[in-house]
Amino acid sequence: MPLRTGIYVRISTVDAAGNETATARQEADCRELVARDGDDLVRVYRDVDRSAYDLGTERPAFEEMLRDASQGDLQRIVAWKWDRLCRSLLDAGRLHQLVEVNGVDVNTVTDPISGWGSSSAALEVGIRAGLGAGESKSTSMRLRRLNEERAAKGLPHAGGRRGFGLKPGHLEINEPEAALIRQAAAQALDGVSLTQICRSWNDQGICTTRDGAWNVSNMRRLLTAPHVAGRRMFRGEIIETDVVPPILDDTTWEALRALLNDPSRSRRHGDEMNRPFSGVVRCGTCGSVMKPRTRRSEGQRPSYVCRKEPGSRACGARSIAADPLDELVLAAIVEYLGDDPLERALAQRDDAGDAELADRILALRQARDDALTLFADGHLSRSELLAIQAKNADAIAPLEAELARRSGSRAVGLLSPGETILEAWESRGASWRRDLVRAVVASVAIAPASKRGRTAFDPDRVAISFTA
Repeated sequence: MPLRTGIYVRISTVDAAGNETATARQEADCRELVARDGDDLVRVYRDVDRSAYDLGTERPAFEEMLRDASQGDLQRIVAWKWDRLCRSLLDAGRLHQLVEVNGVDVNTVTDPISGWGSSSAALEVGIRAGLGAGESKSTSMRLRRLNEERAAKGLPHAGGRRGFGLKPGHLEINEPEAALIRQAAAQALDGVSLTQICRSWNDQGICTTRDGAWNVSNMRRLLTAPHVAGRRMFRGEIIETDVVPPILDDTTWEALRALLNDPSRSRRHGDEMNRPFSGVVRCGTCGSVMKPRTRRSEGQRPSYVCRKEPGSRACGARSIAADPLDELVLAAIVEYLGDDPLERALAQRDDAGDAELADRILALRQARDDALTLFADGHLSRSELLAIQAKNADAIAPLEAELARRSGSRAVGLLSPGETILEAWESRGASWRRDLVRAVVASVAIAPASKRGRTAFDPDRVAISFTA
């Protein structure tokens, strides 16, 4: 009687172009074996870019195959080679249990094990799994050493999927994709939302290197990725290199990193997402950011509150009505920018200042890399290294914040001649509004309420500070 059979194929890595020809060859040979034996092929289980040795790597198709076999949906499992199925004693034991308990037959095309139920077969399974684990460990050590040598020379990581904008091999620019990256970078710095950029790319049929659609997350990762600035990442650190060609200049890339990694752009919920002044409204007593809140009780209006939370320095003693405060600050922005906000915004641009900030950030990062080298060579203790890194991070943070503010000022430059701030405020999205606020408003401090004005909105409690 034909056996209900499942084929399992696996490859640890795909080539730089994303091809999976190895699994296709495995599947073809397995299908030939199943057909020759006259069995019924139920399903092909595929794990691509999945190691069988690393216990921290999940193999969804492998797990699903084991579940199907244990539930009686499969009577036979076929793989091309034993090490495609497993390279660890743990997985070997699970497969052997399927044979012993569920009566599942396990076969391979190139190195079959006969007599699965015998003690000699169990011994052979253990030996093969042990040899596979040893080979994987040796291979892992060789690859780790290879990548360390390549990192020391500034070369990109060996193998792996190419970065968008680069050709396979990571050493040459893919000009059509690089042009798209430069265009997207300019748009992002001019206040266009990542959502709009993604929508445009998807509408044009532009895919990721995994042939997927673009979304805000992978677009942000692309525009801030080290490879677009001719750098590479190694063990969590960005490494300078003269080998990888840059797609964006240093100033543009640093401005993008400062802008797109700005915490104020992170995903928010409820009123916080709809309040463009979130992040600049502060308690006049303790200086903490006051957060928007809409109470569920009927008849109670939205407000900004100094919310006392565990681990925060907030005093919890201030609140103010949100809607009239937003209207007051918006009116102040309009008055501050004057009749020609476009001209004023352009006057605020300082490309030389942006470049200087980027250079200072790069110098601090280089000092951090030098400290890591001294630590690796034994010239610094761990405590000395941590102290230098902490001081370095404290110095970089305000520079990145200033670069983000300068980048946000470009949002105003999107206004058409004659278009007013109020018209743009109504027609543009939340991202544009937040960029405008960040570019213009330094803080909105809320003073304590007088005893007589605790229920009514009091504009005298509000002190607005502008960036320049």
